[in-house]
Amino acid sequence: MKIPRLYDRVHGRFLGIDIAGKNEGKLWHRLIVDLPLWIGGKLNDARLWIFYRVHPRHRYNRINLRLPPRYYENDTRLLHGMFSVLCDHVEEEGRKDMEEHILALQQEIADGSPYTPASVLEEHIAIIKEKLALHDWWCLERPAHNKLSRGLSDKLHYVKPYVAVPDPENEGQVLTKRQLRERLQRMRDDLDAKDQEMSHRLVEIRRCLWT
Repeated sequence: MKIPRLYDRVHGRFLGIDIAGKNEGKLWHRLIVDLPLWIGGKLNDARLWIFYRVHPRHRYNRINLRLPPRYYENDTRLLHGMFSVLCDHVEEEGRKDMEEHILALQQEIADGSPYTPASVLEEHIAIIKEKLALHDWWCLERPAHNKLSRGLSDKLHYVKPYVAVPDPENEGQVLTKRQLRERLQRMRDDLDAKDQEMSHRLVEIRRCLWT
């Protein structure tokens, strides 16, 4: 004898009884099916209410900016919020799994998938690569740029007008204080432009950040 599943969502049954059907609305159906499902639904709502407010990983209505405590302007908060969501996505998906998925899709293209056009698979590969590229820029390239910029800023504060300092970007070269100031401003402008570019690229794939 096969024991029915307590709640079969696929076939719409509870204790082997159809949830919706000819018996719906009858007193015994309300007591045996409707009432337990109603109670279960309320308990599940309470569980989710607590779950989404207490569990750090699932507080989806809040974004961890990954910034040290202090005041930040709205443009900084917006930028870091966007890329924090991207980082959460990549970390949850797993970089290794994403790279393996790319290889699997490439193999599917090479084998000639009879179910999915190659153009669709190539688009999927491009999206995964874009996620990884944006993640690498935010986590590796941008911090390295900021570190170099902060180093120049510190030197600018202490260097005297008539003293030359080593050029951190060109070994063996030196910079005057005026050149150092110009270099620092150029780096800040470059970073601002790059932030704009990468933010636009992230917005382009925002619909693909499902987990």
